[in-house]
Amino acid sequence: MAAIYPTVPAFVSTEPNRLGADALLYVLEYHTTYTVPDLALYGAEKAAVISIAARDVHPAVLQRVNRAIDLIAGEIRRRAAAPAELPPAAEPPAAEPPAAGGQRVRPGKAPRPNGPPSSFADRINALYATREAGQ
Repeated sequence: MAAIYPTVPAFVSTEPNRLGADALLYVLEYHTTYTVPDLALYGAEKAAVISIAARDVHPAVLQRVNRAIDLIAGEIRRRAAAPAELPPAAEPPAAEPPAAGGQRVRPGKAPRPNGPPSSFADRINALYATREAGQ
């Protein structure tokens, strides 16, 4: 039976003034930044830094918030490095016109190499070729 994982709800902020704080709470709870908009990520980063600025923060809370800051900062960098839109598709090369006229020629056999064989398989093939030629 296949494992069924719970779905992560999309980020929704109820109040525009709490956008950064809501985004920080979302990242802390779900450990993802996929559905969080850019403006909310910037606000969440600021809210995270302000939240750990106090000196009496418990080490476990500090560790969770630092992980959230790492996620948020990484996502901001990734989104900034990604192109805003995809470049236009390249035009396919123009097809060459078919050759007009001329006589058809059958391709010949490739000439045998004159140099020494480069591997064991080449030496075996050369041995069989000389045996066949001698018969």
